[in-house]
Amino acid sequence: MTKRRKERKSKKKIKRVNAWRVIAVVIVFVVLLSLAAWRQIARYEKGILSVYAKQQDGYVQLVLDQINLQDNRDDQKIVEDILGTLDTSDSHYWTLSEKNSLIFVKDVLETNRFKGFTTETYYSSDSADVFLEGLQENRVTHATIDINGREYVASGVNFAYNGKNYRMCLLSGVSSILEQNDYLDAKICLILLGMILFVGVVVGGVLLAIQAERWYRKYDKTDKMNLNLLNTVEALNRELTKKIMYDSTDQAFYRRALPNLLHKMEQRDVWPLEIVIVKAKKGHSRNFFLSEAQILCDEKTIRVILDDTYILLLDMRHLGMVQSERKRQVAKMDGEMVKRQLLEEKPDRSLEEIVNQLYEEVCVNG
Repeated sequence: MTKRRKERKSKKKIKRVNAWRVIAVVIVFVVLLSLAAWRQIARYEKGILSVYAKQQDGYVQLVLDQINLQDNRDDQKIVEDILGTLDTSDSHYWTLSEKNSLIFVKDVLETNRFKGFTTETYYSSDSADVFLEGLQENRVTHATIDINGREYVASGVNFAYNGKNYRMCLLSGVSSILEQNDYLDAKICLILLGMILFVGVVVGGVLLAIQAERWYRKYDKTDKMNLNLLNTVEALNRELTKKIMYDSTDQAFYRRALPNLLHKMEQRDVWPLEIVIVKAKKGHSRNFFLSEAQILCDEKTIRVILDDTYILLLDMRHLGMVQSERKRQVAKMDGEMVKRQLLEEKPDRSLEEIVNQLYEEVCVNG
């Protein structure tokens, strides 16, 4: 693997974006955000109901004070003169009971309907029972209770009048309280904005994830094309280098490949090594020599073309051919042995230095 490919491989690969995973994360995030916003709305509504309940307690206290202004009123008078004159509706009304019997509920029609019923029968829920049991003498308290499946803010008080014990309550529907002010409009706007935000974030996340997937595919395709192009270029470079460094026809290396060859030989067990420089001028003599060398020399003998006149033979693991035998063999191939050196073992000097020195001597001597 070339240096360029190693550098390319070492680069951090762009991670693929999973569109569905991004969409799921976006939806979960928006849902959690919506739940947090809804919880905040619920806390705000609770605060509104708390303020309203305190104001309602004050209203009940005013009615109680009005009842206590005159003595010797009977139940009918209390209802007709005070409770009957107050505004009521299905979601905002009064109840009055003496001992444990209802004597007034909302209006005349409702009073006749529940005549003879006990207070516990009308207030038939656990939250209402807790509220009634917690009512105090001449001190108004409030709580949120449930009556027939509807929530009410209830303010009530126990009081004694003309020797009788009464229980008076004012009930206001929670939904009507929240719908009677600007908060309802703000809440609707907030919910609409939340829905728009939810849809916008989800759609935006989906589009972004899809676009990211397209970008990745385009990048991956381009990256593969670049890699194929790089492999093609490297293959061409290797082929070109091979042609520059090696003559496939004569099965001989060119001189530019010599340093690398000698370096690799030094790293291996090639000893004893015979170094022979042959004179074979370019033309018929050299062509004949290289052709014959392919037949007479085995695969352990490397041939290197030094220039137009000289050829280098490197016989690895030399089997003991003496100088005279090598000279006759070279002459038989239409060449002239002009220099020879046998290295029995790895020398202290580098092979490149030894070969260059031999070649220089040959060139000087002609």
